[in-house]
Amino acid sequence: IRVILFWKSLTDGNTLSGGQKARINLARAIYREANIYLLDDPLSAVDNVVGQHIFKECIMGLLKDKCVVLVTHNQECLSHVSGIYVINNGNVEGRRAYKQLFDLEGNLPKDIMNSYGITVEGKETFEEKAILGNRNQSRKKDEIIHQGSIRSMSYKEYAKAGGGYIVSVVLVGSLFLTAHVTGAFNDYFLRFWVNMEQSKRTSGIGNHFSEVLELLGDFHETRNCLHFYSGIVISLVAFALVRSLAFMTVCMRASQNLHKNLYLGVVGTTMKFFNMTSQGTIINRFSSDIKSVDRDLPTQFLDTLHAAFTVFFISLLVTTVNPWMMILTVVTLVIFYRIKQYCLKTIRNIKRIEDSRRSPVFAHLNATMNGITTIRAFGVQKQLREHFDELQDRHTGPADIGITGKRAFGFWLEMFVIFYVALVLISFRLFLEEKYGGNVGFAVTQAISLTGIFQFGMRQWGELETRMTSVERILEYSQQEPEEKKGKSTSPSTKWPSHGEIVFNKVSVRYLKEEDLVLENLSFQIKEKEKIGIVGRTGAGKSSILATLLRLVSAERGTIKIDGVDINDLPLPVLRSKISVIPQEPVLFSGTIRKNLDPFDEYSDTDLWSALENVKLNQFFWERPGGLQSTVAEGGADLSVGQRQLICLARAIIRKNKILVLDEATANVDHVTDSEIQKAIAKNFKEYTVLTIAHRVETVIDSDRILVLDKGHVEEFDHPYKLLQNENGLFYRLASEAKSIFDNLLHIARQNYEYRPNQ
Repeated sequence: IRVILFWKSLTDGNTLSGGQKARINLARAIYREANIYLLDDPLSAVDNVVGQHIFKECIMGLLKDKCVVLVTHNQECLSHVSGIYVINNGNVEGRRAYKQLFDLEGNLPKDIMNSYGITVEGKETFEEKAILGNRNQSRKKDEIIHQGSIRSMSYKEYAKAGGGYIVSVVLVGSLFLTAHVTGAFNDYFLRFWVNMEQSKRTSGIGNHFSEVLELLGDFHETRNCLHFYSGIVISLVAFALVRSLAFMTVCMRASQNLHKNLYLGVVGTTMKFFNMTSQGTIINRFSSDIKSVDRDLPTQFLDTLHAAFTVFFISLLVTTVNPWMMILTVVTLVIFYRIKQYCLKTIRNIKRIEDSRRSPVFAHLNATMNGITTIRAFGVQKQLREHFDELQDRHTGPADIGITGKRAFGFWLEMFVIFYVALVLISFRLFLEEKYGGNVGFAVTQAISLTGIFQFGMRQWGELETRMTSVERILEYSQQEPEEKKGKSTSPSTKWPSHGEIVFNKVSVRYLKEEDLVLENLSFQIKEKEKIGIVGRTGAGKSSILATLLRLVSAERGTIKIDGVDINDLPLPVLRSKISVIPQEPVLFSGTIRKNLDPFDEYSDTDLWSALENVKLNQFFWERPGGLQSTVAEGGADLSVGQRQLICLARAIIRKNKILVLDEATANVDHVTDSEIQKAIAKNFKEYTVLTIAHRVETVIDSDRILVLDKGHVEEFDHPYKLLQNENGLFYRLASEAKSIFDNLLHIARQNYEYRPNQ
């Protein structure tokens, strides 16, 4: 717990090492005070010293009066347990005592003896110091909440995503203008027709309309006016449909492009972004913000533009009847705008807070679904539900305040609408003597319509600015710092790399500018076809070598060359496609086994079956319905860890890249699977360069050379036998932590050294 308190966020345990995750889970189980404990190999992820301490102090100490079922392949635990159940091919072979496991010569059976391995991670005290020393680097970054009004850049980028400024602004604007000019002419002609009919029913001789009627001839006939008015209405409907269709097309295109840019921005950014950002925040962008842009924003944009054009043309028409109304209209518009600015400033910021507080809800839900097995096992559904309710309350609180603010905004708009209509009616009664009913009716109806449009437009304008915060948040992630994909020179030949030689020359690396160097002045050369083991304590920089080699992080100084080509001169896709990597946690996708082995359909079924045969999985998938077309559950949930790791190895065999990197690929598998992986590598990668970041000493003891790192420096780099001769060396100290098999390791190293091909 003392170690955990240093972290601000433990979402998914991204800030913890594998050993710390195992210890936290074990501590949680012990704290539960249960009667029966089922421990699924909690010692495999920690080093030998820590494992012995955990077994002695926790399993044999705190749990000495409890029933403990321990799944393990650690031999040293067997002599202390009450009974041993040996499982073979899914069958329990019965309960035995420790002595019954020995054969007549006093040795453990091979399958059990081989299940024991030691790790090369350092002692507990060193690991904690290394992690605590970098705790600032692993903290999640708080979500940024923007302040103030929406930047004009957000509107420009939205218009650009819709097809560019010409299409989005000029074309759509022209269609809006045409539709509203037609609508204004429709209202004007209706007023003209009413006044004309009134003039016909009076003597009207010598008045203005009698002169107009003489000029129009038969046009004054009602039927002709009806036909003309019908034509205007049909034109208005047609223009409105075209306008709406064009506008929604632009909005759909904008939504699609914003989503594409968001996806490319997140997928193409540096790894630092994922280390600093919680999953809930990313999910929030792709779900809630995209939904707002897809569903709400187009409607509010359309309503706002419609209201703006309508207010403008109604104001012009009303002015032709009552010039005083222009003054009232302008004053009312100014008042409405000031109310909008005053209220929206608060509502907009509340919306931003609401959006930011939605991310923890998604993060909690995601973590709950991933850990549902553990949650049910410990019976903590109530605590998780209460925590979810707390997060949901923090999210819905600002949402409720935002709704209240919108209601208050609407209330004050309604008050000034009533005041405006009253002034319009008074102006006709006191200041004007209008003799045509059409003019009076037109002015009053337009004034009432204008106030409704005023209010509706202001509300939608406010909603538009509120929803534009989603565009603002999407643009923030779309414009993340991208990885430098382009190289400084053209791509090398298709046969590159033909040898697999790797040279690090004075390479220094740091993940963040304010952090210390993780690799400092690193220089070494790996010859072609060499098998290199990379070992060191936690925090020594083992995985940083892989990250730098793949340009997941850029070197601050120095150069890395593969077959004489500087990797910084290569396009990033080319570099990464030429290096095969088998990670500690195998990655599989939901889909067919064929898509997992060959996602781009570059190889034949024969090649795929051959690769599966090399890792001894061909029979397993041959018996499954569909063969290569058999489906794999998401993350490979329907396969064991060992099978998933072997599939990743088969993937590397298919690619036939000259360089293979194993990043503690056998740390979480039993020794039998470890042995299968090592045999497959020895058989299929004999002519290739292999780098193995090691978790167990026996995994790399037969390497050509071993690179020993300490605090980002090369401590030792030589054949393992030579390293074991140096009793003051770091590798010797790491290997000697497991005294029971040290002699065996020394024997293997001596044999490999004496029978080297060049000897």
